[in-house]
Amino acid sequence: MDFKASYNITSDSEDEEEAEDNDEDEATVYFMVGQLQDQVEIFHGILPDTGAARVSTVGRRQLTALQKIYPGIIVDKSRAGEYSIRFGQGDSVDSEGAITIKTPIGNVDFHVMNTPTPFLLCIANMDHHEAYLDNTTNCLVKGDLRVLIVWK
Repeated sequence: MDFKASYNITSDSEDEEEAEDNDEDEATVYFMVGQLQDQVEIFHGILPDTGAARVSTVGRRQLTALQKIYPGIIVDKSRAGEYSIRFGQGDSVDSEGAITIKTPIGNVDFHVMNTPTPFLLCIANMDHHEAYLDNTTNCLVKGDLRVLIVWK
């Protein structure tokens, strides 16, 4: 599959009846919050990150886990080095490339890092797509669209 193509990530609904009643589910990305523990081989969703990062990122292991589900996702390595990220007091890490994921709020570029991190959706991307995290209802909101944040 061509890199320029976007990828829909659908939610894992525990209630099939609810999923059938909600047309939005088929285009809903699985957002999550909570600790990932040591299950790095399992795709854990996308974590809305209201921290300091100005770019959405993903660690290599979580990308690999998503590629097991969507094998057509290819890293655009020509974009390597576009961003350098520092987590905490550690050394900065250069991006190894980027992928584009189609989410309910729009297409989002995630820059691939050699770090043990989940998919982190930065606040700059939320702002760009006119979306925000409503922590009182645990939803990502864009206009009338409300995407439930799943706690793990």
